[in-house]
Amino acid sequence: PISSIPYGTPVQQPDFLLSILDESSFTITAAYGGLSTRIARAKILLSNAQPNQSYGIDITFSNRINSPKFSLHLDNDQRLYAIPYTLLFHGEEVEGGKSIRWEKLVSYANYKDIRITEVDALRAEMAPAGDYFDTITVTITPLDTL
Repeated sequence: PISSIPYGTPVQQPDFLLSILDESSFTITAAYGGLSTRIARAKILLSNAQPNQSYGIDITFSNRINSPKFSLHLDNDQRLYAIPYTLLFHGEEVEGGKSIRWEKLVSYANYKDIRITEVDALRAEMAPAGDYFDTITVTITPLDTL
């Protein structure tokens, strides 16, 4: 056989499926100052994994304006009143657009919490009445593709 052409039984590539679970509304006072509250859970479903091989991903959280900071906005409108907060992924502070390594993934399901913290109580208490939202895009990149 020609050495540059692979041969033999092909190895199935692992599949990584991201789901965001348990998204829910929360009471903002639960994230004032150093308090934190869970807002969702990330789930990575790993299939076609080879035995005795280590797997991981880089996970990136970003907002609609690609800012390193996150904010809740009145009626989800970026031009209206904003309440800044810190996003946490498995206890680690998230910087928008910067990846976080998630290693030692196992076959089947892997979970990590997504939380918010460091909401400025004064800014939140002075906010106009209404519903506040933030839209976050989550991207995963398998480590073997970097």
